Amino acid sequence: MTVPIGDVVQMPGLCTRAMNWSAATAGFPVKLCGEPAVAHVAYDSDIENGFCCASHWDEFKTTWPFWDSHDVEAPPCGYPGSLWNQAEKRCDWPEGHPLAEAAEAVTVPA
Repeated sequence: MTVPIGDVVQMPGLCTRAMNWSAATAGFPVKLCGEPAVAHVAYDSDIENGFCCASHWDEFKTTWPFWDSHDVEAPPCGYPGSLWNQAEKRCDWPEGHPLAEAAEAVTVPA
């Protein structure tokens, strides 16, 4: 997937690692990995975040500092309206969100 530099990219469940950052800094479009993500990563306490596939997660967690992470749960990870639940280390729908109420209505047999 290629996106213009500076565009906000929401790719829930797909790796958002830039594959051509040197070209991007010269003003060319950014090519993103786009493989299925295994980790949702918060880079800082402002919850600037992205997704990593298995190979990029292995590289990322041993190379770069980050604030928090959790396994991808889609939805709600990365979907509009979801929030990072710092206490439970996962994404949640805010109280009153229609999808939060739908998720609560679903019961899974034991």
